[in-house]
Amino acid sequence: MRWVTATQLENWARTLAARVELPKIVADLIRASSPDIASMRFPSVDKGQVRGFDGHLVSDVSALNVPQGRSFWEFGTAADYKDKAESDFDKRTKSVSAADQQETTFVIVSPWTWDSSDPKRKLEDWIATLHVCSK
Repeated sequence: MRWVTATQLENWARTLAARVELPKIVADLIRASSPDIASMRFPSVDKGQVRGFDGHLVSDVSALNVPQGRSFWEFGTAADYKDKAESDFDKRTKSVSAADQQETTFVIVSPWTWDSSDPKRKLEDWIATLHVCSK
């Protein structure tokens, strides 16, 4: 088995192929690790650039990094991943009703290490601001 390093992932993220391949890789990992997927849609490759959420998943049980129930997914490979995460969160919370938000997990996927470019802006701090904004 060959391990992939964070640096290798970030180098790959800079390629054009990463934009369309990331959803397929994540979908393959989900299929390999989650036993009860009720439905899944993760368009990739030539269908990877579609409007709306980048992915939709319904799982009957939770598994490693796969939430139970309905989840909407957004993928990003650009180096401005923090700005993209904020933009996606803002845009997607406006497009999903408050009632549906209570029943849905929003997942953001990026091959970048969160604090690699700005160690003062911690992931936990960013998540805490989301909880304040969404109440």
